[in-house]
Amino acid sequence: MENLEKHGAPANSKVIMTPNAYMTDEAWEEATEILAKGLRNLPVVCDYPDWWFILTLDGYGSHLNVYKTLKIFSDYKIMLVKEEGDTSHVNQAYDQSVAKADKRHVREWLEKIRHKIGIFNQWTLISTCLVALKSVLPSTWEDSFKKVNLHPDYRVPFDEWLKRIDDQLETGERFFVEREASMFDAMPCGKPFLESYVTSLLLLLTCSILQPILLRQFGQRITYCNL
Repeated sequence: MENLEKHGAPANSKVIMTPNAYMTDEAWEEATEILAKGLRNLPVVCDYPDWWFILTLDGYGSHLNVYKTLKIFSDYKIMLVKEEGDTSHVNQAYDQSVAKADKRHVREWLEKIRHKIGIFNQWTLISTCLVALKSVLPSTWEDSFKKVNLHPDYRVPFDEWLKRIDDQLETGERFFVEREASMFDAMPCGKPFLESYVTSLLLLLTCSILQPILLRQFGQRITYCNL
């Protein structure tokens, strides 16, 4: 399935296989040029080649830590904006009605062809997904963009939007439970550091205990080094 457009996919579509089906830096780098071209060829967008295009992404590592992809997006005048953590459920249009419709249509089509095809492979699934995605109505997309305040005809002021979604977000004051803090909270986290810290502490205590004994035994010939 080299040309996905012949099978109903939008222009500049591409399927990239990864070992575990999760995004990798290599897969993101391979997809970036095609994605950038596709965005720049969208209706209306293509009429303004000198205007910057804003693309919002979640905080998945590959989206933001691959320099080559950032350079490609910049060359195409595409500005990347990272969403705040744990906010995709109120920021991403796809996560609203479209995602539910996609899954429903995919399940329906798989049930229809399961007994006729028998054994499925990745290309069978891709073909089925293309048919299922085309079954999603435009009104479903419109409803999803309304739910995240990105539909241009139904947008409300930002302050009002924040009030509407306030109960769906966990701010710092509500996310962290109040408790007594100590100096231990200021320490860097991580098991390797903790093990190193404990080892250094034990050495310090050992030296503190042995110092008087060693001084009595060997006099001033021992130089004590505080860790």
